[in-house]
Amino acid sequence: MHVLLKNGKMLNLSITEDIQQGYHDKKIAVIFLTNGTKFIEKFDTEDEALAEVERVREEMLKFESSGGEGGGTVVKGNAELEKDITSNVTCGAAGEGTFFKKGTTLTELAEKLLRKDITPTISTSFPDTTTIKEIGTTLASTTLKLSITNLSKVTVPIKEINFYVGNTKIETKAFVNGTSNYTCTYTPTTPINSSITLKAELVYGSNQKASGTGTISFVYASYYGTINKQTLDVTDGNSLTTAMGLTNNTATLPFGKFTKSIKSVKGLTWSGATLNDERYCYLYPSGLGDLSNIKDGNNFEYLTNGSTIKSTITIKSASGASAQYLVYILKDPVTGTNFKFIYS
Repeated sequence: MHVLLKNGKMLNLSITEDIQQGYHDKKIAVIFLTNGTKFIEKFDTEDEALAEVERVREEMLKFESSGGEGGGTVVKGNAELEKDITSNVTCGAAGEGTFFKKGTTLTELAEKLLRKDITPTISTSFPDTTTIKEIGTTLASTTLKLSITNLSKVTVPIKEINFYVGNTKIETKAFVNGTSNYTCTYTPTTPINSSITLKAELVYGSNQKASGTGTISFVYASYYGTINKQTLDVTDGNSLTTAMGLTNNTATLPFGKFTKSIKSVKGLTWSGATLNDERYCYLYPSGLGDLSNIKDGNNFEYLTNGSTIKSTITIKSASGASAQYLVYILKDPVTGTNFKFIYS
């Protein structure tokens, strides 16, 4: 702090443990600092000397209470805004047009100017969405999870965590200080047996939201394998319909072998196939659309060159549900090992 003396000189004072008045008389006031520094200034009267001692004491106390250190000019005024201010620049977390109300404290102002808002980042998980389910199976319940991944750095207020099935909110959890992980278990009165969308959502700041979604998918199975029956009316497909009622992954049929595949796309790469005077056969739900190509490992085309017969049949699944299937069967039997077929 600087003190302007009557002789025109500027005295640079530092904060110390204490300030004591050493002595004074009618003409002299002596101010001692505990570090031994001493300065003597003349005054005309004892009252002037006492007043100067009191003034310096008050200024030093002000400076110390404001957290000041070392030298510098004391800035007089309140430690809060004395009028409303709207910024016309962006500084820190305060964008252009930010309104600072009269009475805003120095700490509140500093947080806006010297820091930036850090919003929460999240991760969500829905364990039952990682695999596709076959139509006919059920789930008694499912779990939704949300984690705040940067909680220790977040500077904006966090309000709540919401969980949804489709567009229906099934649960709201209040944010708990210091808690990053939140879980909801959805147990409907009727077991889950069809595709649903799940969502976990975090609400923060001025009603801002961050969310993640997942879908539990139920599909009709696809099947692929070899047929050793030389004559097969694919437009009838009674034998194939019977085969689709089996629930094990590999089914031995009266006329061939099939493998079940639970997937939501029509594409398939079938490697290591062995055919002994047999034909390949691939069936999948017709809703996935027609194939564009069937090629072997040597890029030889089997679909567009007329080597494959295409048909549509109705297949009943193990659960009793019926669906339309597209069937692709090799027209002429072949013999060989380690075949590769690429359906797309």
